Amino acid sequence: GEAAEVPIVVLSGRDDEALALKAVQAGAQDYLVKGQIGEEVLQRSIRYAIERRRAERRLAESEERMRAILESALDAVITMDRNGQIVEFNPASEKIFGFRRDAAIGKRMVDLIIPKRLREDHNRGLELYLKTGAARMLGRRVEVTALRADGLEFSAELAITRVGSKEPPMFTAFVRDIGEKVRAQNALRESEERLQRVISNLKEGLIISDMQGDLLDWNQAALAMHGLTSADKCGQRLSECAKIFELSTLEGTILPIEE
Repeated sequence: GEAAEVPIVVLSGRDDEALALKAVQAGAQDYLVKGQIGEEVLQRSIRYAIERRRAERRLAESEERMRAILESALDAVITMDRNGQIVEFNPASEKIFGFRRDAAIGKRMVDLIIPKRLREDHNRGLELYLKTGAARMLGRRVEVTALRADGLEFSAELAITRVGSKEPPMFTAFVRDIGEKVRAQNALRESEERLQRVISNLKEGLIISDMQGDLLDWNQAALAMHGLTSADKCGQRLSECAKIFELSTLEGTILPIEE
């Protein structure tokens, strides 16, 4: 409540170090003994107590904001110490990896979320940084293979940063599941490869251009029909090929040369 926000300075007639320690542990900002201080010292102690309380409140508010960010983040946010042991594991980490926070805390991150065959490389990277300060992965986004609690592997984007500059160092890893993105990219690549095979095997000559008339692709039949070995020999504009090929839209509408 409001009383907890009021800085407390204990002014006592007892010069008792044990009592002073208990008072401070209970929340007092200072413990002063009557007869051993003057008005100036008392005023300074009260002023310092007020400033310390304000600083503590600002720190608490900052930590609360940080906690809110971690709790609502869509990416996994995992903080580890210099030994690679996890000290923070946000809700997104639980969802992505399938481990409860209390089960993850204290475990080595590499042993928890990295496939066994890849752990040694990650361990060497951490050891190299601690010994030399050389960072292979710090501050970079890299694609890695990650491991879920059920043993399934998935593609992830990983970025590791050092937390502050204090020693011993702490690190935070930001992990994003990009499995869907990778699957979509693979599907698109496979689709484009199938289309390219179809175009290459067509017996009809086919060239493809964009709406500005710039040539994008030729199939082998189109080149062979006119004794060409390269699309370069017929120019790079669709209008330059109008004397050789009949031009049409994808729907089959014949286009005049000027279009």
